[in-house]
Amino acid sequence: MQKRDATQLNKDPEVRSSIHELRALFAELLDELRLEPMDRLRTRLRAFDNFQRLGLGRGETKPLLAGDLYSTFSVSDTPFEPVGDPVFPKPMSSGAFSKLDSIVPLAARLAVPAAYAREKLIVALFLHRVLVRPGERYEGFFHRDIPQAEAPIGTVIFYPTVTWQNIEGAEVGVHLSDLPLDTLDRNAPDLTFAPADYDQAALVLKYPHNLPHGVRPGKNCATPLSGERTVEDEMRDFFEPGETTFVKDMAILTFSNTSSIED
Repeated sequence: MQKRDATQLNKDPEVRSSIHELRALFAELLDELRLEPMDRLRTRLRAFDNFQRLGLGRGETKPLLAGDLYSTFSVSDTPFEPVGDPVFPKPMSSGAFSKLDSIVPLAARLAVPAAYAREKLIVALFLHRVLVRPGERYEGFFHRDIPQAEAPIGTVIFYPTVTWQNIEGAEVGVHLSDLPLDTLDRNAPDLTFAPADYDQAALVLKYPHNLPHGVRPGKNCATPLSGERTVEDEMRDFFEPGETTFVKDMAILTFSNTSSIED
C-alpha cells in the first residue's frame, strides 16, 4: 500500500451514522462533567494543546484479533479500561458507551487492512473537546500517535462537531514520511484538510504506517468577549460555547500492538 492510499477523509453513510451516535455520546458525557468540582475539571485541560483541549476520557482494551473486530465488538464484554487521567465521567457499563459497539468495528474496517487481520491489536479510545474563544489564537500540534516512527498503528479520528466558520487556519495536515518529526516542516504537510472538510467526517490513517500528523495554527478572528472573566467563566465555555466560539469534538480510535496512551 502506498502511503498516500493510507490516508483518507471519509464521509460515507456509515461514518455519518457514527457521527450522529458520537454527538449523542458527547452530549451525555458533557452533561455529566458539568457536575465535577472545578479543581477536578481543570485537570482535564491538556497542556500539550495550550490548555484549549478538554479531555473527556481515555482508555484501552486488552489485545484483540483484528479480523474479529471487523464484525464484532461489545463494550460490555471488552470495556475500555482507564489508563491514567482523564477518566471517563461515566462507567463503561452505562448505556452511553453502547454506541461504540458498532463504531469500533467500522473504525477497524477503515483503519486495519485485511492483510493484518491475524494481528492482535489494542484498541484505544480518546474523547476530546477543543475550544478557541473569540480573539484567541490556536497553536496546534504535530506528532505521531506513538512517538517511535517504526511502531505500527492505525488511527481513525471522528469529528462529530466542528464549527469551522469560527476559525481561520487550523487545517489538519498529514506527512507521508518515515522521517523523524524534528526533520519535517509541520507547516508543509503532504495532505491538508480544512476544518470545513473534516466537519462530521472521519480522518483515517491506516495501519501500520504511524504517519506524522497534526493541526496547523489558527485564529478565531471574532471580537473578543468584553469584561473581566473568571476561571469559572472559562470552564463554562466548554459546556456553553458562544455562537462565535470555535468548537471541535474528536473521538479517536487507535489500533496498535503496544499501548498508544502516554502519561
